[in-house]
Amino acid sequence: MTLLHAQPCLVLTDRGGEIGWLGQFNDISAARAAMDGWLTAEDRDDEDAAFILPILGFGRPAMEG
Repeated sequence: MTLLHAQPCLVLTDRGGEIGWLGQFNDISAARAAMDGWLTAEDRDDEDAAFILPILGFGRPAMEG
């Protein structure tokens, strides 16, 4: 699957087995930059990880009334 640059994304982190929330970003480039910055911070362990999750759909269907 190829992500478009305009694809909104979430970034989650794993630090010491605990999942954390880094943020929601407007596109894959911004998400990747945030993830890379988090992974290269001085206080990170080699075992820390980060994940980019694309938002494939959002919103609610229209309600009929």
